[in-house]
Amino acid sequence: MEPLGRLSEAQSSLPSHIVKKTKERFRFVSAGIKRVEEASQLTYPQFYVEPVLAVSSTSLELGKLGIMYARTIPLEHQGKVEIIIQLSIPLIVFGVTTTIQAVIAHEFMHYVEFVRKFSRLDVLSDERSSTIFEAPLRDMGRLFSAKDLFKDKKLVEYVDKKFRNGLHDVKLNEKTLKGWIDRGLPSKRVGLDTNRVKIPIQAIMKTTFPKEIINKIRETENGSSG
Repeated sequence: MEPLGRLSEAQSSLPSHIVKKTKERFRFVSAGIKRVEEASQLTYPQFYVEPVLAVSSTSLELGKLGIMYARTIPLEHQGKVEIIIQLSIPLIVFGVTTTIQAVIAHEFMHYVEFVRKFSRLDVLSDERSSTIFEAPLRDMGRLFSAKDLFKDKKLVEYVDKKFRNGLHDVKLNEKTLKGWIDRGLPSKRVGLDTNRVKIPIQAIMKTTFPKEIINKIRETENGSSG
């Protein structure tokens, strides 16, 4: 997957300076991915830059905007599960380096949790249907703590500081509201009922997840219970 592929497709609907700045600041994304990989000793999953900003349809005022700067999305592809991370353009263009790295790390934590649930078929005990796994994208139960996954103390500090019941970055919200939403740049309203993942159980059972992730999950759980 080409990380900037969707940006190239959407260039005609975006101001040229936004496209240019996204490409220029993409180096911060690359640095963040590298930092997470080094801190976890794991490979980051597929990711791409999404040019259409997702906003919660229940959010009406500044400070309460449900802006989805990034999402970790499991998909069915060729009968198996793929877990892909989506990063928004406003995060890259308006976010400071520490926020970008915290978001990249936090989405990785969601990725690990999806792998944990899918690899153990915990989803069967969570959902009513025995053929389809369906749940809110953000309601995936507990996450491993940042300190359990990352050996980089500063990165752990960034995650813990930035995420308190969701991403806490007032300046980023203000810049996104003024520089993106108020300007009518590509956005979509996402209702709580549509922000869900639906994966056939059959696809989950056919998927082999990275052994390194499985081993890390096992080690982390054993360490927590020890």
